[in-house]
Amino acid sequence: MASDITITSTTPLIISSSTVATAYNNVTLQAGGYILISIPCTFSCNTLTKVYSASASATTGEPYTSQYDIVVIGTDGVDGANGTAGANGVNGSNGANASCTGGGCSVGHYGRGGTNGGVGSNGNQAGNGTEPGNGGNGGDAPNVTLNLGTVSGSISVINVGGPGGHGGNGGNGGNGGNGKTCCAVTAHGGDGGNGGDGGNGGAAGNGGNGGNGNLVTITYTAADGTSTVNGSNQGGLAGHQGTPGGVGQGGAAGSAGSKGGSAGSPGDPGTSVGASGVDGMVGTAGRMTINGKAA
Repeated sequence: MASDITITSTTPLIISSSTVATAYNNVTLQAGGYILISIPCTFSCNTLTKVYSASASATTGEPYTSQYDIVVIGTDGVDGANGTAGANGVNGSNGANASCTGGGCSVGHYGRGGTNGGVGSNGNQAGNGTEPGNGGNGGDAPNVTLNLGTVSGSISVINVGGPGGHGGNGGNGGNGGNGKTCCAVTAHGGDGGNGGDGGNGGAAGNGGNGGNGNLVTITYTAADGTSTVNGSNQGGLAGHQGTPGGVGQGGAAGSAGSKGGSAGSPGDPGTSVGASGVDGMVGTAGRMTINGKAA
């Protein structure tokens, strides 16, 4: 014998696998309760009673469960993976220190001049950010039959495809390597190395398409003149494009060595942010019949 069930905001009826029962005796919808169906099936009950006058806010984050009592929906598209940031440039090496060529500091004999410090090497250019994955398409709504028996209250049903997944974000360009300081002891200091250039940002991923609605067939008997079943058909929501990656920063200039060396030049930032992605497309609305009439 089919069992009775009371559906609340904290205990919604989620039919997402064949292990969940779809045949009941008396079904009671309390405030915030809803039925969500994402697999092909026939749902049946002897009575369906709604004991509140307006849908309360849902607790699961589904965009439709706060507005509809029964949601027939496709699966969500998977979000694209984010791109990875470009590798940072390698810092330049220090220039060689100045050195004395000989001689001492005794009276009447002066030390010979030291050699100049070596020029610091430049920082390497950074890598570019990688491109992310695109969002997956939402699943089509399943074909579902709802035999609702005697209905008390106003029941709302939606037939909608699953939302498309969002595109991943592009990776940021890496930062340029810093030039190194060139040190000196007593002679002319070496010049500082130049900073490396920053990398470019990776392109944004595309959003997935929303799933299509399918066929939902509803039969019921109104318990009184105010009891009814209303239906809506919608395509699944489109997934949004990801965010393009930003440019990497140029590396800092190496400092001049002491005793007159010149500082290096800072590296330039990357030249371009990543390209924008494309939003997905909204799915196509399905069909619904209620007691043989198109909804």
